[in-house]
Amino acid sequence: MSDPAPPATVGDRRGALGRGVLVNALGILVKVSRTGYLILFSRLLGADGFGTYLLAFALQELVGKVGILGLQWGAKQTAGALIADGTGSAVRGAVLRILAAALAASAVAALALYWFAPALADAFGHPGAAAPLRVFSVAIPFMSGMYVLVYSFRPRLEMKYEMYVTSVIEPLTVLAAGALLLAWHRRVEMAALAHVVGAAVAFGAALAAFRRVYPRTGVRGGGRIDGALLAHGSFTMGAVDLLGNLKTRIDLLVLARFFPAEVIGIYGAVSEIAGVLRKSRAAFDPIVMPIAQRLHRRGDRAGLQRETGRAVGWALQAGLGLLGIAVLAPEPLLGLFGTGFGGPVFAHALMILAAGQFVYMSLGLSEGILAITGFGYVSLRNMLALIGADLVLLALLIPRLGLLGAAAATASTTVVVTLWRARQARRLLGLHILQLAHLPLFAGWAFALGTGLGVRATAGGGALGEGLALAAFGLVYLGSTRVHGRARAAAAPAG
Repeated sequence: MSDPAPPATVGDRRGALGRGVLVNALGILVKVSRTGYLILFSRLLGADGFGTYLLAFALQELVGKVGILGLQWGAKQTAGALIADGTGSAVRGAVLRILAAALAASAVAALALYWFAPALADAFGHPGAAAPLRVFSVAIPFMSGMYVLVYSFRPRLEMKYEMYVTSVIEPLTVLAAGALLLAWHRRVEMAALAHVVGAAVAFGAALAAFRRVYPRTGVRGGGRIDGALLAHGSFTMGAVDLLGNLKTRIDLLVLARFFPAEVIGIYGAVSEIAGVLRKSRAAFDPIVMPIAQRLHRRGDRAGLQRETGRAVGWALQAGLGLLGIAVLAPEPLLGLFGTGFGGPVFAHALMILAAGQFVYMSLGLSEGILAITGFGYVSLRNMLALIGADLVLLALLIPRLGLLGAAAATASTTVVVTLWRARQARRLLGLHILQLAHLPLFAGWAFALGTGLGVRATAGGGALGEGLALAAFGLVYLGSTRVHGRARAAAAPAG
């Protein structure tokens, strides 16, 4: 049974890109609920308990990335290839076989983490993390299965289901379960147990959505899985995913070797606020990558450049707005996590990290495009080199500068690897990630930020001054992006 699809026009692709980004952007707004439950955990556990929780969470997430073996990416590429070949009805059986393999591998990883949790916690100098690590290990198979299922939706451009599961159901379940469990017993293990509950509920929701996206057909046993495609997609993107996760956690892990859990908790709050920028890229990657894959398979370089430029422009607009908020109001943002989280050093660390994450979430779209077009090895090599450089910088700067050193090392290596990938996208695909048409966005942002800083200097510090500064920045920046959008629409070709 075949599923023929007519070639997409420019207007169709523009509509698909716009709808997908909108759905994912709404998901990102809800995904800030992760920040919501982290604020709850930090206030209930204190900086010391919050630091132990963050260390245990980071370690189990890394083990989970190893356990899934990148099979979520293999499932996505397999589904995309079957749909592109006109055999989309065979996707269900193929993905279910990949799911079984992912569940088995992740169960082995979970058992290993449970067994070695005390030794792993001792190796980082925080033996108190062993108990929550063992609780966290139970969530690994559920999360692995959930990711395999929701990634298989991407070739269908059914982004709403992934958004519902990963950005609404899972984080809100963790928030609700965490509030109840920590009210009952204020221990780090209860926060970890909330993640287990959230993972189980999210897996069930993903399975229900999978049955809607890929209902039963007359095809028995599913389509043939291209072993080479599955292995290449899983290993390449799985390794990039693992190393990318390590890159985002390595500063906290190295910090744990030098400082007590309280400092880890404060830095975790700084990193989480800056990480909102990084997470915002998830509004673009899931929809840009399938479109890029189709255009690349058809040899439509002009279309690929056009869609990439549009996506980067939207990412820049969102990222610059969030960066402006981090620059103008770092202290109120940190104060959300509780008393003791504010201070000039922490505010400066937040601004440094936010700048690095802004570059990653906007210009870093080249990472997914390179991977989906067969050049994932480029990101893998770059990431290996940069993790080595990051380790060296962190080891040198953290003992001397503490949190500021961790922020400076992380931000600088993030910027370098992102620009390196953008250069590789230009060399291998002829793509210009940053274009002259994007420069007015930076000019408008600089003017808006200057206006906000000027208002804050005139009104003075405190909540009133910061509120007026944010309002002035927002009005000027939104006005400039509106003018830029109208100019781009007037210059765009019809059709």
